[in-house]
Amino acid sequence: MIFFKRFAIIVFLWAMYQNTSALNIETYSIKEAISKRLIIVKISYNPESVHYINPVIIEISNKTTKKINIKLKIGELLVPDDSSFQNIVITENLLATIEAGKRKILKPNGMCTEPYDKAGKEGISYFFIENNNNRLKEIANFIAENNFQDAIGQQALWCVVDKNKNILEINGYDSVLRLKLIKKVSEITGIAMPSMKKIRETFNNYTMPAKKETIGGMFEFSFSVSKKIHIAMFNPQGILVRELYYNLKEPPGTKKINFEFDFTVYTDEYYSIKLIADDEVILTSKVDGVQ
Repeated sequence: MIFFKRFAIIVFLWAMYQNTSALNIETYSIKEAISKRLIIVKISYNPESVHYINPVIIEISNKTTKKINIKLKIGELLVPDDSSFQNIVITENLLATIEAGKRKILKPNGMCTEPYDKAGKEGISYFFIENNNNRLKEIANFIAENNFQDAIGQQALWCVVDKNKNILEINGYDSVLRLKLIKKVSEITGIAMPSMKKIRETFNNYTMPAKKETIGGMFEFSFSVSKKIHIAMFNPQGILVRELYYNLKEPPGTKKINFEFDFTVYTDEYYSIKLIADDEVILTSKVDGVQ
């Protein structure tokens, strides 16, 4: 009996020690940890995603002899080593616990802040700079709070950072969410709210598209479980130009989804149509434009 009591006390003390150790893990912002040389960070373009979902891969190596927490905050700004490519703003908070001498890979939600620069590609590296744009921080937080981590969120962010963007370009799969984003962008920027008539007239209706001269194609795919399915169209620079299909919970099974676009509006030499399942690009189809 005495042995079991002693054993129970030892187990209890060990558990208390473990809990205390967990509470004593020091937490640093990623930029603070870099400046203190606690970590080595490598940031590269994510070739399996697009510029408005998980655009970068952040590899963090812990150089210390103890476990640490690293915080990545909404609004952190990344710039590429080639200025012809897009800057990226982080649109989610992440906390990574990294063991001593170990590394961790993060693929955070983020969005491009430059609608006319090229999307990233393999071989492009990024580094952090200070984000002094309060409007950009505000829309990034709004996107995170409402989980607008998709094409419609990207369009809203572009309208905040680029005064030449038309607020009615904020478009997507849900008229209610679209209106919410248009109102928020109007509030942040001071751009006048369009009339409800104009908002209704410019809504992308996927089931009854108002198109006259179209070209397109079809994706056929099969999933054993329900997935978020998103089909979008990108210009030769890899920049989103239009969302073609969205279903938050596509049922399992074999599917055939047709897509089309008005070639009198989209006149580039070619477009890449990407099928994105649960935020990962799984199929890409090249469609030639009409010259």
